[in-house]
Amino acid sequence: MLGDANKLAWAMAEVGGYSCFLSPRAPKNYQGATDDGYVVGEPGSDRLLIPHPTRNLEVFNKPLALKKAFLEKVHQVSKHMKGNDILFVGISSHGRENDGAAVVGDFYAPHLGQAFISTKEFGDAISSKLASTHVVLWVSTGFWVQGDWETLAAAGTKQESQSFPKSPSGYYRGGLHDFSTFIAHGRNSGVTYPFRAGPGLH
Repeated sequence: MLGDANKLAWAMAEVGGYSCFLSPRAPKNYQGATDDGYVVGEPGSDRLLIPHPTRNLEVFNKPLALKKAFLEKVHQVSKHMKGNDILFVGISSHGRENDGAAVVGDFYAPHLGQAFISTKEFGDAISSKLASTHVVLWVSTGFWVQGDWETLAAAGTKQESQSFPKSPSGYYRGGLHDFSTFIAHGRNSGVTYPFRAGPGLH
């Protein structure tokens, strides 16, 4: 999921207007991360470093606190949009199996505590926006394709995709498209290639 967040931060690095990132942990504490960014590629090869989000980054250790902050932020921003303003929202998370609700917390460790953001809750959060304004949602699950927003989903209806699938070696190496896109367009926003990671980095 950190890879998705870093891709969004990279894509928005030179975009004007207000932006923020809400996270359940500091980016450097994710698997595959250094202090400076997310590393893509196999050990011993030329790897790619995508910078962490830095602008208006807020970390919430409690899933429910993050959920509340997210919905409130979306509500406040959408309520104050004017004219043809566009609100872009990226949700970097797994979806709950039965309804695609975004999991807040560790997907693989539910005993540590989780919260869920449903499509209805998101719809309620943007319900005060003007009809002339637009909401664009970037998410990895196709459950979110219906609503008062435009969905950029990486999967079909009731399906889910991974931005950087794990290779058989256990590392997130990405593909040729990932590398070529970031190398060609990411220099101005801090993308580093080739990047030599230390032997202890996973």
